[in-house]
Amino acid sequence: MSRFLIWCTGARNDYVEPGMEHHRYVTMGLSLLVTALLAAGSMMVLTGYLIEEAPLWARIAVSVFWAFVVFTIDRTVAVTLVDGQGFLMQLAMFLPRILLAVAAAYLVSEPLVLRAFEQEIDEQIRRDTEALRESFRIEIDMRPDIVDRQAAIRVPVTDVQNRIAALEEQAAQYEEAADREESGEGETGEESMALR
Repeated sequence: MSRFLIWCTGARNDYVEPGMEHHRYVTMGLSLLVTALLAAGSMMVLTGYLIEEAPLWARIAVSVFWAFVVFTIDRTVAVTLVDGQGFLMQLAMFLPRILLAVAAAYLVSEPLVLRAFEQEIDEQIRRDTEALRESFRIEIDMRPDIVDRQAAIRVPVTDVQNRIAALEEQAAQYEEAADREESGEGETGEESMALR
């Protein structure tokens, strides 16, 4: 296991001296491995929250890929880290790791926060929508040009409804007359014409 952990740091096992240096490389390798495993776990949780219906194998594949990316960048930083370099050079070497950490923190935390407060967010959206709808209704009711249009529309609608009712009554009379005529109790043609 220690050989694998030393390999994780990018060092060759035969060049690492026993003692403190050996422990240092094993610890650094363990740190890199744990970081990659945590990245895989967090991506598994993230994909579970984002895509609930995703199959398990797809979530595992994405998590393994993410762990590989994190491990590769961490290993690159560990391999290129050399004592005695200037601050700017060390910062340039750590910059990819810092950017990755910021991206990972955002990618993992934002969906988790949205998921954790999903009910409160939905409730607030519902309240905001109702408030907007009510203010829009009040604004429409207060505008004189819209009130006048509504009144102008109501008058023809009422007239049309009255005309429809009259036509329905006339149709009912015609039906009744036709039924009486069929049964032999009907009026003569002149009486039927009078209904019209």
